[in-house]
Amino acid sequence: MKASLRHHGAEHEAHVPTQQPASQARPRFSCADGDEGRSSRAESSSREGPQAPRGLTVPTRPVDRTTDSRSYPRARRLTDKPQFDVVHRQGQRFSDALFLVITRPNEAGRARLGLAVGIKTAGNAVKRNRLKRLARESFRHRMQELPPLDVVVSARTAAAKAGNAEIRASLAAHWDRIVRRCALS
Repeated sequence: MKASLRHHGAEHEAHVPTQQPASQARPRFSCADGDEGRSSRAESSSREGPQAPRGLTVPTRPVDRTTDSRSYPRARRLTDKPQFDVVHRQGQRFSDALFLVITRPNEAGRARLGLAVGIKTAGNAVKRNRLKRLARESFRHRMQELPPLDVVVSARTAAAKAGNAEIRASLAAHWDRIVRRCALS
Protein backbone atom coordinates (compact mmCIF):
# COMPACT_ATOMS: atom_id res chain seq x y z
CA MET A 1 0.00 0.00 0.00
CA LYS A 2 2.81 2.44 0.89
CA ALA A 3 4.59 1.79 -2.38
CA SER A 4 1.47 2.60 -4.37
CA LEU A 5 0.97 5.91 -2.52
CA ARG A 6 4.50 6.98 -3.19
CA HIS A 7 4.21 6.01 -6.81
CA HIS A 8 0.88 7.82 -7.12
CA GLY A 9 2.38 11.01 -5.57
CA ALA A 10 5.33 10.89 -7.94
CA GLU A 11 3.04 10.58 -10.95
CA HIS A 12 0.93 13.48 -9.78
CA GLU A 13 3.93 15.78 -9.43
CA ALA A 14 5.45 14.70 -12.71
CA HIS A 15 2.54 16.15 -14.71
CA VAL A 16 2.77 19.73 -13.40
CA PRO A 17 3.30 22.05 -16.41
CA THR A 18 6.50 24.11 -16.27
CA GLN A 19 5.69 26.68 -18.95
CA GLN A 20 3.90 29.92 -18.08
CA PRO A 21 1.10 31.24 -20.30
CA ALA A 22 2.09 34.05 -22.67
CA SER A 23 1.57 37.54 -21.24
CA GLN A 24 -1.39 39.49 -22.51
CA ALA A 25 -0.80 42.24 -25.00
CA ARG A 26 -3.49 44.53 -23.59
CA PRO A 27 -3.91 45.61 -19.92
CA ARG A 28 -6.76 44.15 -17.92
CA PHE A 29 -7.99 47.63 -16.88
CA SER A 30 -8.78 50.60 -18.99
CA CYS A 31 -6.53 53.65 -18.53
CA ALA A 32 -9.13 55.42 -16.41
CA ASP A 33 -8.99 52.64 -13.77
CA GLY A 34 -5.44 51.36 -14.12
CA ASP A 35 -2.08 52.67 -12.94
CA GLU A 36 -0.89 55.21 -15.44
CA GLY A 37 2.63 55.12 -14.11
CA ARG A 38 4.87 58.07 -13.46
CA SER A 39 4.28 61.37 -15.15
CA SER A 40 6.61 61.98 -18.11
CA ARG A 41 7.23 65.62 -17.18
CA ALA A 42 9.63 66.47 -14.34
CA GLU A 43 8.08 68.28 -11.36
CA SER A 44 9.70 69.41 -8.17
CA SER A 45 8.22 68.22 -4.92
CA SER A 46 6.06 70.72 -3.08
CA ARG A 47 7.96 69.81 0.15
CA GLU A 48 11.47 70.62 -1.02
CA GLY A 49 13.65 73.04 0.90
CA PRO A 50 13.58 74.16 4.52
CA GLN A 51 10.20 74.41 6.14
CA ALA A 52 9.07 76.86 8.79
CA PRO A 53 8.16 75.16 12.08
CA ARG A 54 4.45 74.65 12.61
CA GLY A 55 3.12 75.30 16.08
CA LEU A 56 6.52 75.00 17.76
CA THR A 57 8.19 77.92 19.42
CA VAL A 58 11.92 78.17 19.26
CA PRO A 59 13.49 79.71 22.36
CA THR A 60 15.31 82.93 21.57
CA ARG A 61 17.75 82.52 24.45
CA PRO A 62 19.17 79.40 26.09
CA VAL A 63 17.47 78.26 29.28
CA ASP A 64 19.63 78.32 32.41
CA ARG A 65 18.95 74.87 33.94
CA THR A 66 20.78 75.62 37.18
CA THR A 67 18.16 78.12 38.38
CA ASP A 68 15.14 77.00 36.38
CA SER A 69 12.45 75.80 38.82
CA ARG A 70 11.19 73.25 36.28
CA SER A 71 14.47 71.35 36.12
CA TYR A 72 15.97 68.89 38.55
CA PRO A 73 19.71 69.01 37.78
CA ARG A 74 22.18 66.44 39.03
CA ALA A 75 23.69 69.01 41.42
CA ARG A 76 20.34 68.99 43.28
CA ARG A 77 20.36 65.20 43.89
CA LEU A 78 21.88 62.86 46.40
CA THR A 79 23.27 60.18 44.13
CA ASP A 80 25.36 57.66 46.04
CA LYS A 81 25.15 55.56 49.19
CA PRO A 82 27.72 57.47 51.30
CA GLN A 83 25.70 60.68 50.88
CA PHE A 84 22.53 58.89 52.03
CA ASP A 85 24.38 57.24 54.94
CA VAL A 86 25.68 60.56 56.30
CA VAL A 87 22.19 62.07 56.23
CA HIS A 88 20.70 58.98 57.94
CA ARG A 89 23.38 58.99 60.68
CA GLN A 90 23.58 62.72 61.41
CA GLY A 91 20.29 64.15 60.17
CA GLN A 92 17.24 65.59 61.88
CA ARG A 93 14.01 63.63 61.38
CA PHE A 94 10.48 64.83 60.59
CA SER A 95 7.66 62.40 59.95
CA ASP A 96 3.97 62.04 59.34
CA ALA A 97 1.75 59.18 58.17
CA LEU A 98 3.08 59.29 54.59
CA PHE A 99 6.78 60.25 54.71
CA LEU A 100 9.86 60.29 56.87
CA VAL A 101 12.02 63.28 55.95
CA ILE A 102 15.61 63.47 57.20
CA THR A 103 17.63 66.68 56.79
CA ARG A 104 21.26 67.60 57.34
CA PRO A 105 23.12 70.84 56.53
CA ASN A 106 25.50 70.55 53.59
CA GLU A 107 28.40 72.51 52.14
CA ALA A 108 27.05 72.43 48.57
CA GLY A 109 25.28 75.78 49.02
CA ARG A 110 21.92 74.46 47.79
CA ALA A 111 19.26 72.00 48.84
CA ARG A 112 19.72 68.46 47.50
CA LEU A 113 17.12 65.70 47.43
CA GLY A 114 17.48 61.96 47.88
CA LEU A 115 14.57 59.55 47.55
CA ALA A 116 14.13 56.22 49.31
CA VAL A 117 11.01 54.43 48.11
CA GLY A 118 11.27 50.70 48.70
CA ILE A 119 9.39 47.89 47.03
CA LYS A 120 8.14 46.57 50.40
CA THR A 121 6.88 49.99 51.33
CA ALA A 122 5.27 51.19 48.11
CA GLY A 123 4.71 48.10 45.98
CA ASN A 124 5.34 47.72 42.28
CA ALA A 125 7.39 50.02 40.05
CA VAL A 126 4.38 52.05 38.92
CA LYS A 127 3.50 52.99 42.51
CA ARG A 128 7.14 53.68 43.46
CA ASN A 129 7.72 55.86 40.40
CA ARG A 130 4.52 57.81 41.10
CA LEU A 131 5.69 58.61 44.64
CA LYS A 132 9.15 59.60 43.43
CA ARG A 133 7.74 61.77 40.65
CA LEU A 134 5.44 63.60 43.08
CA ALA A 135 8.27 64.11 45.58
CA ARG A 136 10.62 65.45 42.87
CA GLU A 137 7.91 67.76 41.56
CA SER A 138 7.18 69.11 45.03
CA PHE A 139 10.88 69.61 45.73
CA ARG A 140 11.43 71.41 42.40
CA HIS A 141 8.72 73.93 43.22
CA ARG A 142 10.13 74.65 46.67
CA MET A 143 13.90 74.14 46.28
CA GLN A 144 14.64 77.87 45.92
CA GLU A 145 13.10 78.51 49.37
CA LEU A 146 14.95 75.69 51.12
CA PRO A 147 18.25 76.33 52.90
CA PRO A 148 21.39 74.39 51.90
CA LEU A 149 20.38 70.98 53.23
CA ASP A 150 20.63 67.39 52.14
CA VAL A 151 17.08 66.02 52.32
CA VAL A 152 16.18 62.33 52.19
CA VAL A 153 12.50 61.56 51.70
CA SER A 154 11.49 58.01 52.64
CA ALA A 155 8.00 56.85 51.75
CA ARG A 156 5.88 55.01 54.29
CA THR A 157 3.38 52.27 53.48
CA ALA A 158 0.40 54.65 53.63
CA ALA A 159 1.89 56.83 50.88
CA ALA A 160 1.29 54.13 48.25
CA LYS A 161 -2.45 54.20 48.98
CA ALA A 162 -2.73 57.99 49.32
CA GLY A 163 -4.03 60.25 46.58
CA ASN A 164 -1.88 62.77 44.75
CA ALA A 165 -3.41 65.77 46.57
CA GLU A 166 -2.76 64.16 49.96
CA ILE A 167 0.85 63.41 49.00
CA ARG A 168 1.43 66.97 47.77
CA ALA A 169 -0.07 68.40 50.98
CA SER A 170 2.13 66.16 53.15
CA LEU A 171 5.29 67.14 51.30
CA ALA A 172 4.34 70.84 51.37
CA ALA A 173 3.92 70.59 55.15
CA HIS A 174 7.39 69.02 55.41
CA TRP A 175 8.97 71.78 53.30
CA ASP A 176 7.21 74.43 55.44
CA ARG A 177 8.47 72.77 58.64
CA ILE A 178 12.03 72.68 57.28
CA VAL A 179 11.94 76.37 56.30
CA ARG A 180 10.52 77.35 59.73
CA ARG A 181 13.11 75.28 61.64
CA CYS A 182 16.00 76.73 59.67
CA ALA A 183 14.67 80.29 60.05
CA LEU A 184 14.70 79.89 63.84
CA SER A 185 18.30 78.68 63.99
